[in-house]
Amino acid sequence: MDNNSSNSLVKKEATSLVKVNKQIQITNKLLSLTSIDENFISFFLTKFEFFVKIISTGYKLSSELLAKYQDKYYWFNLSCNESLIWSDELIERYKDNWDWEGLSWNKSIPWSIELIERYEDYWDWNGLSRNESVPRSFELIKKFKERWIWAIMKYHYMKNIPWTIELINIVKDEFSWDLLSEYIALPWSLELIKMYEDYWDWKRLSRNESLPWSIKLIRRYRDKWDWNYLSENKSISWSTELIERYQDQWDWYRLSGNESLPWSVELIDKFIGKGNWSNLSRNESLPWSIELIERYQDQWDWYNMSYNESLPWSIELIEKYIGKWNWGNLSRNESLPWSIELIEKYINNWDFGWLSSNNVLPWTIDLLIKYEDKWNWDYLSENESLPWSIELLERFKDQWNWICLSWNKSLPWSIESLGKYEDIWDWDELNRNGFLPWSEEQYYAVVLPKIGQIGPSIQHIMDFSGEKGYRFSPSERFKSVWEKAFVPYLNDHIIEEVFRRYKDKDNLNNSDT
Repeated sequence: MDNNSSNSLVKKEATSLVKVNKQIQITNKLLSLTSIDENFISFFLTKFEFFVKIISTGYKLSSELLAKYQDKYYWFNLSCNESLIWSDELIERYKDNWDWEGLSWNKSIPWSIELIERYEDYWDWNGLSRNESVPRSFELIKKFKERWIWAIMKYHYMKNIPWTIELINIVKDEFSWDLLSEYIALPWSLELIKMYEDYWDWKRLSRNESLPWSIKLIRRYRDKWDWNYLSENKSISWSTELIERYQDQWDWYRLSGNESLPWSVELIDKFIGKGNWSNLSRNESLPWSIELIERYQDQWDWYNMSYNESLPWSIELIEKYIGKWNWGNLSRNESLPWSIELIEKYINNWDFGWLSSNNVLPWTIDLLIKYEDKWNWDYLSENESLPWSIELLERFKDQWNWICLSWNKSLPWSIESLGKYEDIWDWDELNRNGFLPWSEEQYYAVVLPKIGQIGPSIQHIMDFSGEKGYRFSPSERFKSVWEKAFVPYLNDHIIEEVFRRYKDKDNLNNSDT
């Protein structure tokens, strides 16, 4: 046998050996697949586009998987994927594939001055300006001062900026002083206020609770303050002396609702002709007592008093002023001494809509039965304080609002309750309910067959595309479906198998044609 024939035989045997090894690997993988894996694979093969979109959007793809199927993924979705193992090397490797607008919004990228500088002309600075994960260091802000979209920065992302007097000097012509004036995280001091006293918006400054408030500060800028906003500021060192000194400047409506004043009977008496009784009546910081209520019974606003939770509530108090209360507000007030006796005593006065959402009623099945025709069943369905049980669900099966029930975290969630009412649950809401006690088998058995009913959530994933101006991060609805329905069960093995079988299926279809 000549050398050429020998080499050809060796190559043929080597190729055969590779094929055999590959087939063995595939066989081993197939043997390791569980029935749940197989069902997921079958599901994904029927919805292949959906499969590619969700792994592009939320799966922690390895570098091997990313490289192997890079022509299959949705790169806009990948650019927004916060689960990828982001690094400078990864960004560089696929810099011609990324959607840089989506990338600019991604919170998981290892942001640094060096990274931003390297791709300065690639970034969407609108997205960078909105991205709260970009480190707003003094150096970064200063270096790219001309790049930031200040109209966005100044409205939404001021909290991440390390404010100093030096930085204020640098950006003073970029920021709106009306916003700076009400921002609590500035290094507030008398020096800072004086330095820019001609720049401040004094109306907004007046309601800023982070200023170093003192009588001296108020006196110094007496002619600049907005006394309406100043009157509701809770951080001022309130005293009877301060109130009296500027009694003609205060807005007494706002002052009467300010819970930080040193409230006392003496203070109310001193300014009885100036106080606003509507706001006083809802103010929970007054020294409420039977005597105080009786003392000013002709001045109180009884509508507002009725939902004030700080009153010394008792059946005697309710009875004493029975003709003055607003019963709708009483019905929602959780500080009343709720009991069956109290409900029955004033059965014709209560607002059963407000009662239905009240968390502190002495809820029992008997109470629900007794007033079955009076309750608001939508509000009851949302109420987490009912004595929830399978028995309760069954007893009023036709009255419940099952959409509201589906997000109620206090229900007795179990496979039994889910199965018993599987045709009337709202499965989209159920899938977002974080209190369901799923195990892997339970979730697969109950939810995957219902995946088609998780309409809005699935549709959002399908619609998540690279159109400019669209969302640049998955919604909470997507995250809920993703984390519940897919994260616990998806793995590299399943992803590889879906791609392999889909390719085989595609090849088979092509050969038939």
